[in-house]
Amino acid sequence: MATASSAQGMWSLLKDIDHTKTTRAIKVRVVRACEVPPHSKGGETLEMVLHDAEGDRIHAIIKRPQIAMYKPNITENKIYAIRNFLVLDNYQTVKTTSHPYIIQFISKTLLREDTKTEMPMMVYDFQPFDMLHAQRVINDKTLIDVIGKVLSKSLIQTHIINGRTDRLMELTLTDPEGNRLGAVLWNKYINTYLDYVNANEGVPVFVIFQLCRPKRYQGILTVNSSFDVSKLIINGNTTEFLEFQSEFPADGDDTTTQTCNTQCSHAEGRDDILGGNAVITTMEDLMKATEENVYWVLAEIVYIENYREWCYLSCPTCHKKLQPEEERFRCTTCSMSMAEGVYRFIT
Repeated sequence: MATASSAQGMWSLLKDIDHTKTTRAIKVRVVRACEVPPHSKGGETLEMVLHDAEGDRIHAIIKRPQIAMYKPNITENKIYAIRNFLVLDNYQTVKTTSHPYIIQFISKTLLREDTKTEMPMMVYDFQPFDMLHAQRVINDKTLIDVIGKVLSKSLIQTHIINGRTDRLMELTLTDPEGNRLGAVLWNKYINTYLDYVNANEGVPVFVIFQLCRPKRYQGILTVNSSFDVSKLIINGNTTEFLEFQSEFPADGDDTTTQTCNTQCSHAEGRDDILGGNAVITTMEDLMKATEENVYWVLAEIVYIENYREWCYLSCPTCHKKLQPEEERFRCTTCSMSMAEGVYRFIT
């Protein structure tokens, strides 16, 4: 069996972890730790992503009976010695690591912080934008890390999914080479972003999107927050941020602040127009514009071309079109009546 270096002692490396033995010890750094609320497939858990001295990663789970025992002693980025745990097949539908196994704490698991061991800091595994775009098939079942500068953000959209109202907002990120990538924030991640930019107006925004899910839909590649495990870090002072920021010209144009402040909401746009603060652009000038920006155009809608339906209200279960039924809707496929459905767009 391979072991870590002598400086770290005789510890199993994560690449050697399997379920053939029940007594083992590992020395790892906590990359990510988050509480996952109860859901349809299980109860509350404390979940972690760990890396060892070689940078290999594994997912760890602490179930509700043991959370109170271990949670106060776990801090992200710290190193721990862990002994006596279960090794299970990696059953995650969306995986935080590519490791074939996960580990689960039990009541006999020993956890001890190690302040003496020196271990390389490999908290992030950034995926370059150009390499992501070059992939013909995107692995949307394994979460990744990205870092970028925010160029713009969309307005907040509201979606009804399985009867639940969710909010989403998309950021446009860029790297120093000008490659761009959309980052879709859902629900609480929107609040994290807006709270920061509203308190730090005029500041260029750099973000690390940790453990986000890549998706390609209709040819458009984005990375998306994934429930509770993702983490959005804004303008940090770590080495990763400082090195990335240094690759951008110090006197470069700050489209971040301009776009973010202008596109905050429909209400702000209305106030700009009514208050005389909006700069009106003609259609002719808009067609000649070469810079990405926010433009206001004063125009009259004279005709709308609509050759066919562009959306329909669908059943959340089978996605078939719903039929009106008095004040409710009925799915003839599922033979179900419901108060609301999900809008699906026809492409």
